[in-house]
Amino acid sequence: MEEQARMHGAMKELHFKILSTNDEIKTHLEEWKAVATDPLAHPDVVLRLCESDPNIIKPYVPILVDDDGRIACMFSSRLERAYIGRDCYLPAPKAKVRKLTIPQGGIFGRSAAENVAKLFELTMKAIENEKVDMIELPQIDEDDPLLKSLNTCSVKAYQKAHTTHDEHWRMDIAEDFDKQMLLLGKSTRGTLRHNLNRFNRIYEGRFEITVFTKMEEVDDALSMCEKIDLNSYHSGLGVNIRNNPRTNAVYKGLAAQGDLEISILFIDGQPLAFLNNAVIKGRRIGTQMGFDPTFCKYPLGTILLYETIRRYIETGRRESFDFGIGKADYKSRLCTSMVMTEQRQIPTKRAICNPFYLYMMAVYRIGVATKSLMTKLNLEDFARKKARFHKQKKQSA
Repeated sequence: MEEQARMHGAMKELHFKILSTNDEIKTHLEEWKAVATDPLAHPDVVLRLCESDPNIIKPYVPILVDDDGRIACMFSSRLERAYIGRDCYLPAPKAKVRKLTIPQGGIFGRSAAENVAKLFELTMKAIENEKVDMIELPQIDEDDPLLKSLNTCSVKAYQKAHTTHDEHWRMDIAEDFDKQMLLLGKSTRGTLRHNLNRFNRIYEGRFEITVFTKMEEVDDALSMCEKIDLNSYHSGLGVNIRNNPRTNAVYKGLAAQGDLEISILFIDGQPLAFLNNAVIKGRRIGTQMGFDPTFCKYPLGTILLYETIRRYIETGRRESFDFGIGKADYKSRLCTSMVMTEQRQIPTKRAICNPFYLYMMAVYRIGVATKSLMTKLNLEDFARKKARFHKQKKQSA
C-alpha cells in the first residue's frame, strides 16, 4: 500500500507505505535498524515477537519514506487480538478487540517530530480496511516533541481519546561510584552504603554476579529469572517475568542486537536476584528486575543494581539508565529525574459502532482508575503482598 505525502523540508518528497509482508519489510529492513532508537522497537525484537505470539495477526508498520529509501517517520507496530477490561485490580469480564499496538519507543525516524502527525492521519485512514477497533499509542514524555506534534493532528478520534498519565523515571550515571552515591538523598545513601558494606562482608566469597548476553544463554537465564520472581514483589498480580514464547522472542531479539544483559546474583550457587537491560545508541533500557525477599533481610535487588552500576562506571559505560514507566517507591529514592508521560487509546469508527464498545471502555477506565487510586493511597504494595500470599496458599493447598 502506498500513497504520496507531499511535504517540504530537509527530506525529499515522502511516500506513505504499510509494511506487513516479509518482502515489504526486507526492502526497508536495514534503514529500520539504522533509525530505531529503542531496543524494544528494533526489527530484531518486533519481527520475532510477531512470529512467536499466536494473538499477533501480523506486523503492520506504517512509514513515510523518500525516494532514496530514508525513513522520515515510522511506527514499529503490530496488529493483534487483545483483551481489555480485566486486569489484576478489577476482575471483571474481558472483551476481545483487534488492536493496532505501537510499542514503547515505537515512533521514530530521521525527522519523526515533523512528520508524526501526518503519518498518524494516514494510518487512521489505512486501518479502515483492517477491522481494527482501537489504536494504542505508546507512553510519550510530555516534553517530547513527538507528543507536541501529535497533538496538532486533525483526527477527531485522537483529540477525544481516553488519555492516561504516568511517571517516567531515569537514573544518570556519574563518573565515579562515590559521586554516584552523592546523587542519592542523605538517608537513602546512608542505608545503601550500610547494606552494601554488610552484604559484601557477610557473603564474601559466597556470592557472584553472572552476566548472560548470548542468544543461546537466554533460555536458561530466563528460567532462573522466573524461579526468582515466584517470591518477588511482582508475584501474584501477573506482571512478573515468564519464560514463555513471547518473552523468549523479545529477549532473543535483544540478544541479536548484541546489547542484552541478564545479570543474576547467586549466593551459594542459588539464583536470588536479576537485573535485565539492553542498550541502543547510548540509551540503556531496563526491561525487568526482581529478587527473592525470603532469603535474607538485605534488598538483593538494590544491591545487584548498584554492583552493576559500579561495574559500568569502572568499564566506562555511562549510559543513562531508563527505569521505564510507572510509579514505584524505589524509583523515587534511587533515580535522578522524572517526567510525566501521556498515553492514548484511540477508538476507530468500527469500535464506536460496536454495541460492546461502551462496555469495553467503561471496564477499562474503571480498571485504570482503580490502579491509580491504589497507587496514590500507597495500597499497591499491600495488594501485591495479599495477592502473593493468596497465590502461595493456593499452590500449597
